[in-house]
Parts: sequence; structure tokens; C-alpha cells
Amino acid sequence: MQLYRKVQAVERVFRALSRDVAAFQKAAGVSCIRGCGACCTPDRIEASTLELLPLAYHLHRQNCAVELLESLSSRDAGKTCVFLDPAEDAAAPGRCTVYADRGLICRLFGFSGIVDRNGRTHYAACRVIKEHDKDRFLAVEDAVGEGLISIPVGPDYRMVLNAVDPSLMAYHPINVAIRKAVEAVLGYYSYRRGR
Repeated sequence: MQLYRKVQAVERVFRALSRDVAAFQKAAGVSCIRGCGACCTPDRIEASTLELLPLAYHLHRQNCAVELLESLSSRDAGKTCVFLDPAEDAAAPGRCTVYADRGLICRLFGFSGIVDRNGRTHYAACRVIKEHDKDRFLAVEDAVGEGLISIPVGPDYRMVLNAVDPSLMAYHPINVAIRKAVEAVLGYYSYRRGR
């Protein structure tokens, strides 16, 4: 499959997920806390190369991919995402500079469910949402568990992405996954120009 077709396929999955997340948020009455970004700060966020392919593709189209690749080569792979713009206030988490092109993990965080070994779905809310309105969280958790509110389940979307290109679905620390996606895009277009 051509690279652009893979990008389109991933973007279709993201559009479907956006609709599902919006429906869940409306039904549950939950949303991110304005200006939060706490989900972006852990050092151990992992993503697949495929989910970051649209980001890498758009960076290539904007002629930013090579510069990013050079900066990623010198960056510690275990650190916070390269696209997190730190806040001026050290107590604030910052914001995503590529929000529209963020990966699957970023789109699922705070608004997805997990299924336990008994087949029961649980709301995998972030710590901030849980602490901000504990009663709301508990009510949503109960409604999700009872099947009263539909919630996107991460593994379901990963399986759909896997069908696009299983070779790009290995998980890596976020900056490594970004680097691998950029390398895939640059390599693809370098090969096409050389033909």
C-alpha cells in the first residue's frame, strides 16, 4: 500500500475515534480540564510507528521532517514527548504543539475503556479527571460497566490500525516512535525520488 494510502487509513480510524470519544463525552458529561496536559508529562508514554505516520507525513509536507529527525537523534528516547511545549509556569504541564496530528495513545487517553478478564468494561479516566470530580467519575464508571454508556476501547482501535500495516504496530517510547515514523516517511519519498 502506498504511504499516502496508509496515512489516509489511519486518519479514517482517528475520525471514527473522534466521533466515538465525542459521543462518550456528551453521554458521560466529562471532558479534559481546560489547559491541563498532565497526560503528556509522563516519561514512559509509548506509541506505535503507524499511529504517528500522519504526523510524520504532515511534517514532511511542511518541510520540517529532516530538522525534527536531527533533533530526535540527539534526544534521550525515554524523555517526555518532543512536541510537548513546556509551560512558562513550572507547575503547569504545557500543551501539545501537534494536537491535530497526535497519535492514537493521545486520542484515547482519558476517554477510553479497558476490558477486564471477566469481559467487563471499565472507564480508564486519567488521574486529573478522577480527582477533579470523583462523584462524576464513579457514576460514569458504573454506567460504563453496566453498558449504559458506550465508550471507545483502545484495543479495538489498535486492531483496526493493525490491519493497515502490522509491520508498523510495534510500540516504542514516544520519541522513538516519532523518529521511526519520520524515517519511514523520509525513506519512502527518498526512494520514490530516486526511481
